Amino acid sequence: MLKGSGADGVGPTLQSLERGLLVLIELSRQPELGVSRLGSLIGVNKSTVYRILSTLRRYGFVEQNPLNGKYALSIRAFEVGAAVANRFGLLEQASPQMELLAATFNETVNLAVLDQADIIYLHKIESSEPLRLGLRVGTRVPAHASALGKALLAAMDDGELRRWFRDYAPHGRLATYTPKTIGSPEALLRDLELVRSRGFSFDDEEYKQGIRCVAAVVRDHLGRAVAAVSVAAPSIRLTATRVMEEVGPTVARAARKISTSLGYGAYPSAGLTPPDSSWRALTARTTPVTEPREGRR
Repeated sequence: MLKGSGADGVGPTLQSLERGLLVLIELSRQPELGVSRLGSLIGVNKSTVYRILSTLRRYGFVEQNPLNGKYALSIRAFEVGAAVANRFGLLEQASPQMELLAATFNETVNLAVLDQADIIYLHKIESSEPLRLGLRVGTRVPAHASALGKALLAAMDDGELRRWFRDYAPHGRLATYTPKTIGSPEALLRDLELVRSRGFSFDDEEYKQGIRCVAAVVRDHLGRAVAAVSVAAPSIRLTATRVMEEVGPTVARAARKISTSLGYGAYPSAGLTPPDSSWRALTARTTPVTEPREGRR
């Protein structure tokens, strides 16, 4: 059954395919889900969900846990996602620099992309330390509460940022996860300006208490921000002083090298607007923020 064109201007959609995609999206957010729970999440009855899952299972996109009957994404779904992620050779080009960062700091190194209000982890190299960040590949994290997300948001121009705030902070508030999460667009803009000025972003226990993260943006051959790379570690090892003096600059250099390997700088920027001029308008009424110091938020 075809559905009519929506407000976003997209043409008619196939309802059965749309529901199947919604099932895949929900399964990407949780390790396992049962038929009833999936039905309530996407707003359809159990028999319809069961038929969707049966089709997805036949083509290898989901698998069923024989112990509890719940469903999870399979390796086939990962293969499809990985193909998209490596469309421009991103994983191939990023891996050597990620390996080098991991060897240098022995901390967890991540690669992520921006998807609407969240970042999605595409690749990671785990630290050998017993105390480390445990987020798996495919995990979503709110962009405004992560160094990876803030690096990608800082690469947006004026118009893109305004649209992002309109869509994901419609009431002038951002969701908070710890006492240090940035909860207002104005404060986030000030933080993003610092990201632009120093070349890397800093998540000071803003998503998970006790975890800090440093990230920098990766650009493709046209200068577009396509990903971000980060180093994450417990705050007892990744001090704010170490972030500013050592880890941040090193991550920024690694991101630039990945960008160069993707062709950044080798071709014209395809008319992309330099961000400096638009950022002045966005931050003209904000109060300057000092660099973080040990012991202060």
